[in-house]
Amino acid sequence: MSLLIVVIFAAAVTGIMAVGLTVRDLSTRRYDRVDRRLGIGSTDSEPQIGLEPAPPKGRVDRSFQRLVEDSGTRLDPALALALVSLFALLGCGLPLVIWDNFLFAAGGLVIGALLPVAVWSIQGWRRRAAIARDLPETLDLLADGVRSGRTFEQAAAMVATDLRGPLADEFAHCAAQMRLGHSPAAVLDRMMRRVPLAEFKMFAVAVTVHRQTGGNLALLTERLAAASRDRQQFNGHLAAVTAGGRLSAIGLIVGSLLGVAVLMWIQPEYIGKMMSNRLGPPLLTIAVLLEIIGAIWLWRILRVKF
Repeated sequence: MSLLIVVIFAAAVTGIMAVGLTVRDLSTRRYDRVDRRLGIGSTDSEPQIGLEPAPPKGRVDRSFQRLVEDSGTRLDPALALALVSLFALLGCGLPLVIWDNFLFAAGGLVIGALLPVAVWSIQGWRRRAAIARDLPETLDLLADGVRSGRTFEQAAAMVATDLRGPLADEFAHCAAQMRLGHSPAAVLDRMMRRVPLAEFKMFAVAVTVHRQTGGNLALLTERLAAASRDRQQFNGHLAAVTAGGRLSAIGLIVGSLLGVAVLMWIQPEYIGKMMSNRLGPPLLTIAVLLEIIGAIWLWRILRVKF
């Protein structure tokens, strides 16, 4: 009972903290007064841009912040960490209350902590895919804008106005930061952390070099757009060729897990006899490790860099 009270208290405190941070982020903007005085975010098509906090110093903190930023969510790292703690406590407390089993509580703790991380990872993967799909058209539009006599700041604002999607939002952020007075080199350096694509990194380096030494930025941007389009075609061809193998591997992994789950539901005494045998847990551990090794091996084989 004392452990249950501690778990409920921790879950309640974490929930109140997460709700408070959510209300703070949704109902207020920390730098709205500065933005209004500088004339930033005055239209509906432009995001509210303020002063950016300093990046964390720890490697784990930087990785977690990069995960949250790549997902495209509006949560800050503090609120995201509070949500992870809340889900972890709920995953630990619910099995403990329902089944009174510490093993299930430990498993629920791990699953609850990994659930929001998995959701943000999937969102980040979808966001990167959308950015890679829109990058050739964006670079072509930038090249047309630069060739027509616009500056890079004006071309970035044109991309933010004419296009839709996460890449257009990034260029809207870029244009607003440059209107704020930041240098294009600093803005593009921060933008490279939010757009983890090799073509965009080359484009950012090209823009920085062009502002220092000059050159034909429109022609270089067109070539980068063509390279990005070729890379997308190669990745699409690779995905089509390896679709059968990937689906077979996924089917084997998911099918084995579902088979064990169905067997535990239909004949729980069979699984109990297996776990009570001295060879049962080692064999089950070896099977799980082989599944993980096979999945990692297949992922490494299909991970082709072009």
